[in-house]
Amino acid sequence: MQRLVIALAGLVALASGLALSRPWNTVSTLLAWQHPEVTTVDAGRLARWMRQDPAPLILDARAPAERAVSQLPGAIAVDPAAPNVSALPAPDGRRVVVYCALGSRSAHVAEVLAEAGWRDVTSLEGGIFAWANAGLPLVRQGEPVRVVHAFGWPFDRMVDPERRAR
Repeated sequence: MQRLVIALAGLVALASGLALSRPWNTVSTLLAWQHPEVTTVDAGRLARWMRQDPAPLILDARAPAERAVSQLPGAIAVDPAAPNVSALPAPDGRRVVVYCALGSRSAHVAEVLAEAGWRDVTSLEGGIFAWANAGLPLVRQGEPVRVVHAFGWPFDRMVDPERRAR
């Protein structure tokens, strides 16, 4: 119940004019309250990790309609509402990075993985929105794209206009 209250308060804050002047600060603060045990990684650091050997296991905790627009290269889909840990490939000592649009669903999945005994699990700070805004690679069916599924108001304001799918 407490998480629901915090989430609703965060949505109200995000929708307000004050929050829209600093939307990333609002989202980061809300997620830190909701998921205090989850560590995050920023988009630039994740991009560097993805160039290392071994590359991290990347999990996409978004809905199928969102993934159909774009995803991070090499990402594996996971149901954010009911993550089936046993169906996921073993991380084999690799870092595990979970992402969604902004970070809430990925933080939830990161918690579920940690509770199942997975180690070195982190959430992408700012989600795919921050990744896209940084101009980092996105793919759709293996082909490069530049846009993400941006929902609608107020969340579309978190994505640079040229990065929003129509």
